[in-house]
Amino acid sequence: MKKRLFSLLLVSALVFTLSGCGEKSLLRESDPVTLNFWHVYGEQSGSPMDLLVQEFNRTVGQEKGVRVQVTNLSSASKIGGFLKEAQKGGRDAPEMPDLFTCHISDATALGSDNLVDWNARFTAEELSNFVPGFLADGMTEDGTLLLFPISKSTQLLMCNGSGFARSLAQGHVVVSDLYSNTQVMTGDVLSGLGSSAAILYYNDTVTYRDGTQEPMDLHVLPMPKTAGADALMTQAGVGLCAYKTTDQKAEAAALFVRWLTESERNLDFVAQTGYMPVRNGAFDAIENYDKFPEPTESYRQLYAALKIMQESYTPLSEPRFEGYYGKVSQLYDGLRQMQQKLPARAAAGESIDTLAEETWALLCAIH
Repeated sequence: MKKRLFSLLLVSALVFTLSGCGEKSLLRESDPVTLNFWHVYGEQSGSPMDLLVQEFNRTVGQEKGVRVQVTNLSSASKIGGFLKEAQKGGRDAPEMPDLFTCHISDATALGSDNLVDWNARFTAEELSNFVPGFLADGMTEDGTLLLFPISKSTQLLMCNGSGFARSLAQGHVVVSDLYSNTQVMTGDVLSGLGSSAAILYYNDTVTYRDGTQEPMDLHVLPMPKTAGADALMTQAGVGLCAYKTTDQKAEAAALFVRWLTESERNLDFVAQTGYMPVRNGAFDAIENYDKFPEPTESYRQLYAALKIMQESYTPLSEPRFEGYYGKVSQLYDGLRQMQQKLPARAAAGESIDTLAEETWALLCAIH
């Protein structure tokens, strides 16, 4: 009996010791670690991300011994190039950041082995609280989670409600060099397909070419789909990467990511920018959220549409093959050239089916 009791005590002691070692933090309030951070959320002063970094530093960061320092602001389209330059090094190259936002193609270009796998820093239970499609967008083919989602945007239909309230006799599709919100606000078109983040750039009024104005009465609706087809939700937006250096910095980065993506804080952040929250709980809280910017009704419609899409549409990641964006530009250029003649050809009596087939042939030719 004594031997059995001793064995049980020994096993318990070993389990306790191993658990303690596994949970021992490398962070020390008395010896804080600094994370250099590059992000793309607003190059202007007082950006929402900068304000959150300041809040983290004076609260949880100060308590745990972590300081996040923003050392570079860029755009999503340019940050990948800056990161590669920093990784190569050289006398004039910037120092490689510990934490940065980027697209998955930028992350894989840096080398998966050089980045922290967030799967090793978050439990399966923790990750189950995030929208699965958003997590998948930041994974490599072997399941390594390189990009942690903090916000996502998608395409929505935004309409000039005042214009739509009158008899809509004829319609055309416009492929423009301008953002769709520009043409909606000038009355050139009555609706536009665009990023959810475009809500930031819509005015309360429509100003027509002759100088007359009327209320916008903006309507925000989920992306339309063909009857009987699957409802797909495009997703765009950068995620958070951590460059692999020390275990201490990896732990510090995970602490910041956990804090940043807490449901209420994540919803506060994205509500200012027209992005989607990344936690399931944050989506559930949208209906009762009361801190939207002005004009409040537009934001309510935006997030009501996003909630519908999150619940019933399938998130779709952009293709990752090399040269994808070049092919997109090629398609848009071809459509712009075609659309100059299509309305006149249709008005002259050419079959709409024939014109549609020509457009489809252009799409198929770009492969």
